[in-house]
Amino acid sequence: MAFFGLTALGVQNPFADATSTSTKSAPLLHVFTDNDFQSAWKKIAGPSVDTIPTTSLRSVFELIFRGPVPEKDSNLLDNAFQNEADEIDNATYMQTLIDLRNYLEREEATFRQSNKSGCEVTSAELLKERNRRHIRLEKAPNQKQAYPLTSSQEIGWLPQGELEPPVAGRKDSAVTKFAAELVKNGVYY
Repeated sequence: MAFFGLTALGVQNPFADATSTSTKSAPLLHVFTDNDFQSAWKKIAGPSVDTIPTTSLRSVFELIFRGPVPEKDSNLLDNAFQNEADEIDNATYMQTLIDLRNYLEREEATFRQSNKSGCEVTSAELLKERNRRHIRLEKAPNQKQAYPLTSSQEIGWLPQGELEPPVAGRKDSAVTKFAAELVKNGVYY
């Protein structure tokens, strides 16, 4: 059972949240058990009722998530149940949610296998050795994290296009002309 839906969030760790393998924006439906699905159904339909109107599904989902359904989960659930008639039976409801949960578990496993964490070096000794030999890391920080972790990383994080050349120091700039006039009038700084 998901304890108030918090177990899917994991440990509070801003460094892990910024990695490319973060599940902050991923659907969370796969963390719930069959008992969670069944108990939400029984609270809405009652213990002996086998069908409910499809309009009541939103209430069932809010009971499962113990509050508003996150947007990504809501979209998945709406798509999964869009072809149902005016009423839905318990067997169809359970089978659809189990299939959806299995699909999300497979997607998460594929995602975790295809992405590395933000850490390329596993020990301080290995980091010192790589630095001593001038071995570069495989990926830049903006390829390992979804957003900058510090304010100093914000500059240059995303490509900004072509940079403007400096204004001072040009032959025709106002600063250069002013400095030339100072030199002509005998003011040396």
